[in-house]
Amino acid sequence: MTGDGLGLALVAFGAVAGGLIAGRLRPELAPDWPDVSIETCLLAGAAGAAALALDGGTAAAASCTGLTAAAVLDACSGYLVDELTLPTAAIALLASIDSGSARHSAFGMLTLALPPALLNVIGRGRWLGWGDVKAFLAVGAGLGSERGIAALGLACIFGVATALVTRRREIRFGPHLAAGALAALGGAP
Repeated sequence: MTGDGLGLALVAFGAVAGGLIAGRLRPELAPDWPDVSIETCLLAGAAGAAALALDGGTAAAASCTGLTAAAVLDACSGYLVDELTLPTAAIALLASIDSGSARHSAFGMLTLALPPALLNVIGRGRWLGWGDVKAFLAVGAGLGSERGIAALGLACIFGVATALVTRRREIRFGPHLAAGALAALGGAP
């Protein structure tokens, strides 16, 4: 299977798996929300396909697919769940090993997840949660450190803009992180 074929297969698998996982967890985490399985599949698949179209590679496609699935569940429940973030990080890391960029991916994971993990410990979970830290692992695995930092910066800009427009002090960061990861692919080298 060629790299493009592998990437498309990975996106399709991730979109379906993400939709199924979000659909299974949604009643427990967000009982007032309707089923999100199909919407999750469609959004996650579109994000992964866009990552491939932007020449992000299979690791970035895996990361964007999984992060989008996690973002949908975060939007309705307020939780970035391990069942989506950790497999996303692992699959993106495996895809980077396959493409020969494992060192780049591992450095991205360390660069993006270590500072927020320390903030979590220092802030005792008040500023951001462990779900955010695990989502940063997925961003680093799929985008590496350079694009990952760009993704995080864009996510912060999107989040602040949302907070200002909605006049809310607390926002759910998963949707902004997924959007930032995809936006970073369009502009970073």
